[in-house]
Amino acid sequence: MLTFFPPRLVSLFAGDGRGRGGSVAARMVCLAAVLVALVGGGLARGKAPIEDLPVGVALLAEPRLRDPDAFRADLQSRLGAAVTLGAITATPDSINLETSVGRILVEMSNQPLGQSDFGYLCATAWYWPEACPSTANHKAHAIVVFVTPIQDRVGVRLVVSHALAALMDENVVAGSAGGALHSRAEFKKETETMSRTAPPVLLWVVLRVSKHKRKGVTVSTDGLSPFGLRELEARDVRVDPLSVTTTVAAVAHLLIEKGPIFADGDTLGDDRVRVEQGVSSFDPTVQVYHLRWPR
Repeated sequence: MLTFFPPRLVSLFAGDGRGRGGSVAARMVCLAAVLVALVGGGLARGKAPIEDLPVGVALLAEPRLRDPDAFRADLQSRLGAAVTLGAITATPDSINLETSVGRILVEMSNQPLGQSDFGYLCATAWYWPEACPSTANHKAHAIVVFVTPIQDRVGVRLVVSHALAALMDENVVAGSAGGALHSRAEFKKETETMSRTAPPVLLWVVLRVSKHKRKGVTVSTDGLSPFGLRELEARDVRVDPLSVTTTVAAVAHLLIEKGPIFADGDTLGDDRVRVEQGVSSFDPTVQVYHLRWPR
């Protein structure tokens, strides 16, 4: 098994191993487009495509945002000298923060997250059994976007994750920085040690897990494609479910950190897991990395 350290890979969500992320992704793109339009044409040349903009979401117990100055101070302490924060403007429903490398936008909706989006986040949070009841009564949500001409996808996602964590006062119930839902405490904990060489896979990538009595465990990812990478699929593996899930998470970690380093037929770790490039078992229009365990 590949060495990895996700401490909460200890239970399994009983789903189909695939999930449905389209509604969430489409809504995130629309929100990002609206926020980019508010910014204006300053990024007309050399900007990243809108669909590549990572978007964070915070579920709020009450419809209010954190104090803007407290948000700015917390974010600066998180980013250190790497990013200089500039002027901040705010309304009761929004925060607009200039930085040395772009603009961080926070926009609040006085409504709960849409049911289809909320249902997907809950259904894929198998590592947090209390996810649905703990967040079901949230009254509002906030969206965080980092608008920048920088093409560094990992660096941009790090900024968004730090910004979302800095927004998390006691009013924030949970948050997602790429599809995976986490409690406030767990989200902030994961961001404490994240870096370019230690990407927080559990924050950025949904690990969709199911277990079949006869066929074994199936694990697939949702969240690698925004990094320009192929998603991962391990289908019907008759190996310990925790071992399979941990290996998929470890491979996702390697891909985010080092890029598409695998060639067709490569083998990984002591378990000799084979990497094969091919068509997704769930969507024939998508190319993925299949992880095959020895029979």
